[in-house]
Amino acid sequence: LIQLELDQLKAKQQQLERAKLVPPVEALSVCVGNVHTAATPQVLQAHFGGCGKIVSTTATTPAKLDYGEVGLVSKSVYLEFPDKEGVAKALLLNGSMLLTRPIRVMRKTAAIAAAAAAAAAAAATAAAAATAAATAATTGGGGTP
Repeated sequence: LIQLELDQLKAKQQQLERAKLVPPVEALSVCVGNVHTAATPQVLQAHFGGCGKIVSTTATTPAKLDYGEVGLVSKSVYLEFPDKEGVAKALLLNGSMLLTRPIRVMRKTAAIAAAAAAAAAAAATAAAAATAAATAATTGGGGTP
């Protein structure tokens, strides 16, 4: 019985050691921003071809960006590579032109953190505006007689 428990413990330890050798998907992925909506997976593979095989491509819903009078539609794309070398090479393409647009390439984890920070800032701004509106409503507009 003790030998069986030792064998199970040893097998679990080996499984944990193997898991440490496999990096998480986020470590093997980049976020590419300012991507033209006409960019297909084939266009992305051609642009990032020197980085290695793209394991998967995930596009976000396109968002309209307003630049003065010109409204541009852009999307972000997550690219997963089979190894960290592909990610390192992809990061070097930050600022390169893809279908007439300069793209932003960053680690997926950095992109997620930036999006979370932007969402938190937007929520804080909305909360401050709501508080100011509530204060103005209870003080009769906030003006002094």
